[in-house]
Amino acid sequence: MGSENVIDLDYENFDDEVFGRDQPVLVEFWSEGSYACRELSGIIDDVAQRYADKVVVGRVDADANWQTAQQFDVRSTPLVLLFQNDRVVERIEGLRTQQEYAQALNELLARYWVI
Repeated sequence: MGSENVIDLDYENFDDEVFGRDQPVLVEFWSEGSYACRELSGIIDDVAQRYADKVVVGRVDADANWQTAQQFDVRSTPLVLLFQNDRVVERIEGLRTQQEYAQALNELLARYWVI
């Protein structure tokens, strides 16, 4: 699962890639073998391309990086977390539409940035 606009995150690089950023960060937690995660992957790739200049997008394999998943209380996948100023500001559980993710990002950007 990968796209040029999506950072593959793991236990080793998560903090460096997510924290200390000026722009918002969207992190997708996924699991192999999940139909919903496969569907979400394409949606997140599209969102990452659309918001490439405004939002950092990353993806975590929750099974392979259980420490990171545990740190953010990931109980099921897919799960999307939105970070701003080094904290989780929104938690979106389950598969949603591309429009719902875009709306969440637009609201986040409107709060912290000028769109």
